[in-house]
Amino acid sequence: MLPNKHSTTSGDSVVIDERPRTPAQIAIGDFSPKLVDLTDQVLFGDIWERPGLSKRDRSLITVATLIALYRTEQLPGHLRRALDNGVKRDELIEVITAYSSDLVVSLFVSACRVACPLLPGKTDRDYLFVVYCFFPVLVLSF
Repeated sequence: MLPNKHSTTSGDSVVIDERPRTPAQIAIGDFSPKLVDLTDQVLFGDIWERPGLSKRDRSLITVATLIALYRTEQLPGHLRRALDNGVKRDELIEVITAYSSDLVVSLFVSACRVACPLLPGKTDRDYLFVVYCFFPVLVLSF
């Protein structure tokens, strides 16, 4: 991490903070110091330290959530954090594969359910058949 070159004045002296900067400080520190504080102190300082889930499990949940919400900007940092927290590379690949297939199928199924009543002559079952037949081709085309 980059050193934090933030300086503060204490009486007649200037204090330079040389501690490593957190990811939140690097991303948004100058724009929103309060959001940095909440991220560093509450999210990572409190919630991630709670004993109810291991950091490994929290990392898996976070990676899956970021995939589901298409938050790709935050995904690299959380993939690295997951590896640091003991999640194996193959497990991350499995999470990505499982979520990708679930999300793609759910998108097509939702579209079919909306389209069925509007398109005469076809039933919901006809559209689902098409989705499941062509799903492997759709996934491979991404």
